[in-house]
Amino acid sequence: MKTHQRRWNNKHVDINLDDSWLERLNALELFNIISICEGHSCGEHPYDKQPHINLRLKSQHFPNIHSRWLACREAIHALVGTSPVCDNIYIHTSFLLEDSFPDASIRYEELGVQILCRQLRAYPTPEPWFDLWFQQAITLIEAFDMQIASILFHCNICKE
Repeated sequence: MKTHQRRWNNKHVDINLDDSWLERLNALELFNIISICEGHSCGEHPYDKQPHINLRLKSQHFPNIHSRWLACREAIHALVGTSPVCDNIYIHTSFLLEDSFPDASIRYEELGVQILCRQLRAYPTPEPWFDLWFQQAITLIEAFDMQIASILFHCNICKE
């Protein structure tokens, strides 16, 4: 275990991540938390200094997620855009698709969501904005987790 880490539920996590944040992220219905980082002022690259949360849609949800997501992008962006944390956040989504040949069947489809803080960590101890960013980002993720199913399944364009 690194000096900036501690144990939480048999995992190594950054020392300044609050247990309640980790519990809230692990309680998401649609998404699994893949990684979370508080950002480290001693990092060599800007990404190392950037607090971030990486999520992946649980595999049992949403067949054809890529086409549904693209069809409902405006509604999804509107949901994210209402958050007060949006001034200090980047959100990236990525899709992974495994296409099988010669039968042309899609065997695997995955959606990843990366939430990045726009501010970089400058000091080893948390800056005044640190707790607020994580609280707001996790609240946004919880709302996103609860509302994304409704958007994807009730958006008229998305219905198959």
